[in-house]
Amino acid sequence: MNLRNRAWRYVTVVIVVLIIFNPETIELALFIDAVGLELFLILLEVQVLAIIGTFLSNRIKPAISGMKNILESALLEVSIKKAKERVEHLFISVSIEATLMRLLVIFPVIGEVFGM
Repeated sequence: MNLRNRAWRYVTVVIVVLIIFNPETIELALFIDAVGLELFLILLEVQVLAIIGTFLSNRIKPAISGMKNILESALLEVSIKKAKERVEHLFISVSIEATLMRLLVIFPVIGEVFGM
């Protein structure tokens, strides 16, 4: 708990110094005061998630799709034989992008629930 208090002190000092040396940020300080620090941090988190989602969609998705196509073509015969032999080998496939986005949403919720 002492570490958290110390961190909030440092953040407060940095914000006050930023406002003193940069008067244009007074409007930002008033906005944060009006909506609350928690809501402001949630808005920042949403922006970061949007940027990460765009990055994953534009940069990572083509690479993963290429690897997925190669693996699917290589394993298609084996998977069809196993599916015919045993129904237990069938499973629902979830895309990696959907899984990553779900993890990005779930981790902050878990942190809030368990107080991390």
